[in-house]
Amino acid sequence: MNAFGPLKALHRPSTKNESAKAVIFHGFGANAYDLFDLNQMMDPQSQLDWYFPNGPLEVPIGPGFFGRAWFPLDTEALERALQSGGGVDYVDVRPAGMDEAVQKALRFLQEIHFNPQTDFLGGFSQGSMMAVDIVRQLPQTPKGLFIFSGALVDKKGFSSDQMGFKGLRVYQSHGMQDEILPLRGAEKLRDQLRSLGANVEWHDFRGGHEIPFEVLSRAAQFLK
Repeated sequence: MNAFGPLKALHRPSTKNESAKAVIFHGFGANAYDLFDLNQMMDPQSQLDWYFPNGPLEVPIGPGFFGRAWFPLDTEALERALQSGGGVDYVDVRPAGMDEAVQKALRFLQEIHFNPQTDFLGGFSQGSMMAVDIVRQLPQTPKGLFIFSGALVDKKGFSSDQMGFKGLRVYQSHGMQDEILPLRGAEKLRDQLRSLGANVEWHDFRGGHEIPFEVLSRAAQFLK
């Protein structure tokens, strides 16, 4: 785990002298190690330079156990949402702390010399929300975007002049039985991105809040 500007990250370098990068953001309560194996599953020949940044916040995930996060969650509200079966809905909400997290992530991208013309962004759950929001801030369209179990956040914050989405190639997956971020939120995100000119490859699957093998297999094909 090395520091790159304001964030620490795991780095799996490419076997090439110069190569494109992939930056993957983990979900709430996990950490950089949680998704690190994706580089071997999606890029077994190490064609890309992979970065897995650690969220800036430490959050409790159980008695004596802590994970990382990009922005805080109201855990009591989350528990109520899960009990009611409604899941979490961020369509009309800009989560507190998200702006600060995105700015740190943008400085991190500058530190690793992220080049939108050649490089990829992605994430799982809260991490995918980060990746989408970062695209909103970039002056150019990234090479590609991976959205694993994400959802639409702050719909009013999107505008037609956000050119980062025009022509953007997106792979998006979501579990049809996801109780944390229900499928409808992912479908709204898909439709929003398409309305802004993104080319979204959509894959829903029988499962919950997860990244199953079938998703990784398709994501690897998308990457190729």
